[in-house]
Amino acid sequence: DGPCCSPPPPGGPLIVDLAGYDDLDGFVEPGGHVHLYEGLVTTDAGTVSFLSFDLTRIPPNARIRWADLVLTNAWWSTCCGSIELDVSTVPYGDSLDSGDPAIAGYDTLAFSLGAGAEGAAVTLDVSTLVATEVEYASALFQIRLDSFGGDLGFEDAGGNLGLGAGLAPVLTVSYD
Repeated sequence: DGPCCSPPPPGGPLIVDLAGYDDLDGFVEPGGHVHLYEGLVTTDAGTVSFLSFDLTRIPPNARIRWADLVLTNAWWSTCCGSIELDVSTVPYGDSLDSGDPAIAGYDTLAFSLGAGAEGAAVTLDVSTLVATEVEYASALFQIRLDSFGGDLGFEDAGGNLGLGAGLAPVLTVSYD
């Protein structure tokens, strides 16, 4: 057996891909209108998106080595150069509703996405956010996406933006 076929060393890192929950993701407009099964949209005007991932496949005592969130982009536009995408951990529970944008995020990471693009994929290093959730034995990794300096549209867990379920967000986690 060559290196490709050998089992990982005992206690070595494992990698798992986690898909989102289609019925728990969506976006909420500033007026409170909730959009499910329509993709993920964030705007400078205050529309925010929400995503949930099942963490139960990762043991509660696992050490997170890294975690990447890949969002497949349909489009984004900037008004003045670079756009910032903030990812916050927000425990919004088993349904998405109009009050969820008001829930305070307890950890936030900011990412600069650069100028506008169409059809790109964005990989975000969310290692610290996932590590905190695993440390507290959370069953779900729930996040809010906010944009500043432009508007974004991403595929959701069900492929409802029209790019297809094969391009849904994926959370890839390496742990030991």
